Amino acid sequence: MSLLFDTEIALPPMLSFRFCVDVLHNKSLNYQKSQLENIKCFYEFWLKKFDMTLDYTRDH
Repeated sequence: MSLLFDTEIALPPMLSFRFCVDVLHNKSLNYQKSQLENIKCFYEFWLKKFDMTLDYTRDH
């Protein structure tokens, strides 16, 4: 099992958290898992490419 967690700020990433609250909360569990896995992959890509978290980039 993998977790979507920003170790830089020690909190769940804000953008993915908002997505969960706004979009995923009424969807099936399997759909939620697949969408969060996709988001996790994107966050990992972003961190490798820009050497900072997506939430941090948004503020700067």
